[in-house]
Amino acid sequence: MGRPIKLFRSITASGTGTGGGPAGAQSSETVTGVLSPGAIENDTLPLGDMVTIYRVTVSGPARVRLYQTSGARAADAARTNTQLPTPGTPHGVIGDWWLDGSATGPFDFICSPQADGQNNDLPQTGQIYMAVTNLALVSAAITVTIRYVPLEA
Repeated sequence: MGRPIKLFRSITASGTGTGGGPAGAQSSETVTGVLSPGAIENDTLPLGDMVTIYRVTVSGPARVRLYQTSGARAADAARTNTQLPTPGTPHGVIGDWWLDGSATGPFDFICSPQADGQNNDLPQTGQIYMAVTNLALVSAAITVTIRYVPLEA
């Protein structure tokens, strides 16, 4: 517990962009409402049909999970951070990051290998689905920054 869980292997984007990221890198930032300790907020991120996630940063202790569909997010809601999705099943989990850091951070995770994912809605909607859990002992709004590279189908 206390370490990010990397769920599966993915390919690496090549090149370098500004800020130390890969070529074509982009950033998406979301701020949750004020969440009580242990509370979860569900959001959607307009990242594209297919993406490579290479960095996840939060403003305070949080668990961030990304999914292919809202149905996958709902089906995975009760899974603990120490339990992997069932291997060999189409679980729709792109990544699961437990970022509790210390009293002062860090709350930043550079993915190695990166996490590839895609929207699996029919038709594709260009959204990735996210669940954010407040891991702090106090209520807080959490800023989540996802750094990614959009991929072409």
